[in-house]
Formats: sequence, C-alpha cells, structure tokens
Amino acid sequence: MNMDYGFLGLFWRLGLAGVVVFALAGAAGYVAVERMLPVEESLAPDLLTLSVQDALEKASKAGFPIIIDGRERSNLVAEGAVLSQRPAPGTMMKNGASIRITIARKP
Repeated sequence: MNMDYGFLGLFWRLGLAGVVVFALAGAAGYVAVERMLPVEESLAPDLLTLSVQDALEKASKAGFPIIIDGRERSNLVAEGAVLSQRPAPGTMMKNGASIRITIARKP
C-alpha cells in the first residue's frame, strides 16, 4: 500500500519537522538564558534559640520557608526553641530555599 500524498504530504512533513526544530531551539534558548541570569541570594537568618513561632515569622519575612526536622533533647535552650538550623546562620542561600530546624525538648 503506497501512501504517497505528493506535494501536500511533503508540505505536511516539512511543516511538522519545522515545528519540532523550533520547539527544541526554543527550549534550548530558554535553558541557556536561565543559566546566565544571576541567582538571587540572601543570608540565612539566625533562628537559633527563638521560639518556633518567632522563627517562622523571622524566616517568612526573609523569604525562607521552614522545615521542622524534629525534636531533640537538650538543656542548652528552652523547650520549644530552635536548637539547630541548616544552613547555619549567615550562610548565603538562594532566595526561597528552605531552612531546616530542630526543636529542643526536655532532657
């Protein structure tokens, strides 16, 4: 069964190939431009020894979401306060990146 559609078939295949090439070129251009743009960074706020509520407010104002990793026993800081954070306070990090905190609990 020969499926020769003549000029219209050729025109259709060339058009489809053109769309595919255009889409690939556009995607490659987008990736190249995105890599050249500067990444906005800020210093990680110091959340250590703050209450969870105060830490959430301070991080939110700075534009960083919080992830609570869990609780650890400690008599270094008050129960319910931030015992540790990653990244450390003052570390340069991408805007919008998450800060992981551990909350103190009674020993």
